[in-house]
Amino acid sequence: MSTGIKSGGMDKLYRIIKYGNGQNYKGENLGRCIMGYKHVVILLLITMLILSTAVIYAKTINVDGDPSDWITASLPANTGGIVDSEYVWVDARNDTRNDIVAISIDGSENDWIADPDKYFQVVDLYDKATGLNLDGANLNRSYVGWNENYLYIAFDTQNTASWTVNYGIGIDINGPGSGYVYDSTNGDANNIHVGFSGAAIDYEIYFSWTDTSGLSGDLFAEWTGSGWSKTTISGIGGSYAYSGDTSSGLQFMEVAIPWSALGGSPTNFSIIIWVAGQSGFSSAVDTVPYDSAVEDSGTNEWTDTDTLSNLTHVVLTPKISTYDVLVDLTEFHITCNETHLFFLLNFQDLYKVGVDGAPGIMIALDLDNVTGSGGTYLGYNSETQVASNGSADWERQILIDLSNSQVSSNEPVYGDGVQVWNNGSPLDVVDTSWEDVSTNKSVFVASIDNDTVEVAIAWSDLGISDPRGIGFKASVGIVRVNPSGDAWDISGTSDVLDAVTKTGPNTWDEVQDGYIDYYTPLKCSQQPDPVPENQVLILTGIIVGAITVTILLRKKH
Repeated sequence: MSTGIKSGGMDKLYRIIKYGNGQNYKGENLGRCIMGYKHVVILLLITMLILSTAVIYAKTINVDGDPSDWITASLPANTGGIVDSEYVWVDARNDTRNDIVAISIDGSENDWIADPDKYFQVVDLYDKATGLNLDGANLNRSYVGWNENYLYIAFDTQNTASWTVNYGIGIDINGPGSGYVYDSTNGDANNIHVGFSGAAIDYEIYFSWTDTSGLSGDLFAEWTGSGWSKTTISGIGGSYAYSGDTSSGLQFMEVAIPWSALGGSPTNFSIIIWVAGQSGFSSAVDTVPYDSAVEDSGTNEWTDTDTLSNLTHVVLTPKISTYDVLVDLTEFHITCNETHLFFLLNFQDLYKVGVDGAPGIMIALDLDNVTGSGGTYLGYNSETQVASNGSADWERQILIDLSNSQVSSNEPVYGDGVQVWNNGSPLDVVDTSWEDVSTNKSVFVASIDNDTVEVAIAWSDLGISDPRGIGFKASVGIVRVNPSGDAWDISGTSDVLDAVTKTGPNTWDEVQDGYIDYYTPLKCSQQPDPVPENQVLILTGIIVGAITVTILLRKKH
């Protein structure tokens, strides 16, 4: 008996259904009738099996940065399920880590120049290389950034010598109606002879630098209405760090001030930064932004009085937030065909790739479904492991370093069998020995335009020759990463900023113990394509034929 459809197969099939291998059943041949009936049932079952096998694989994705060949799902946040041939996870928005401050106070300028105007809502205030350009008192540029908890201020210099000077920061929170304007007798909070026009300073911050010993002190002062209330930066719960030495002077300074020390987060404020000589008799000699008041036409610039008016007005919009939209995963899709496993990752705002601090994607795959068998740590030295009970230990891990210079928006990046930390492709498929086993059969495309990353990983790169019905578990974590494959470090804890997890409402709730305990269990056979129309017609014909044969048999017997 034939179980397939070949040339002329429809005629053969029709004969089988109608006659049972060509036998004309009559009342006296009940046994043959029954055998014919059995043949029809067997044919029906075999055909259904063939059709169901043919649709194990879901669909083929064109990995080009355009997500239009993926479905659009409407699921509640932090839920997943099979939708139209895909597994779809809809992640909560604004659930990235909020336990950390946006800027690391470490004396490095890297945080500030990595993401201007986005990650930290940074405002650059330039000196424009004007002013006196003194060797040991030469400001260059300053930054202002913020999140829900802190105001961040930083500045760098063009110093080439170490002089004894004071670096001051003036902040006007309440506008020109109240605050310090000028004291001709005592000067400001640090006895520096600076005054203000069009602004009234509510808070001052000072850093004292000595030519032979470097940084010698700090001051945080609040105007009380009649004088200054003084303490240190640590005294109000703030922190600072700097770089510089007694050869070239101060080079960079950054400070974090809690909003609580400034009376709460305002909607706007004004700020200016200056450098002056020693306390007690000096005035300003440079400012950021630049104010021409610091340039005296005579020779007494260090000892005159400067009235500063060119403050920068900062409006705190958009709404202050610690949430990192660049790494905020919003959707995660999986589907497959007979050659590849496909992924789609949607981000809230994938506004940069190919530069330090772009997302690092880690997808750990448990392919043997054996508890305690496989690797546990996620990549990029992220100090994070998969499920703590061993139920998602992985055999392969997909690592995608979007910060690497080989990544450009809407351009494919292929695997090459060399880890990114050994100058290989930013697409790695590593085994439990951290060897990259990827080939150019695996590829990803990141799209800034669509805020997406599409990925196709060859089953052969996963060590699987026949993926039909293969079961696996996926654990997903997102970090910020550098081009050499190291996650931006969050000291003493997991570096993961977002993850696929139901634990919340914030990612910190999942990763604070160093584990991502949530994982997605799947089988490719759970993701069938809609049955093609010709197969539907064949299946329908077989069913109708089987019913017809049954009716005829009952009439004859």
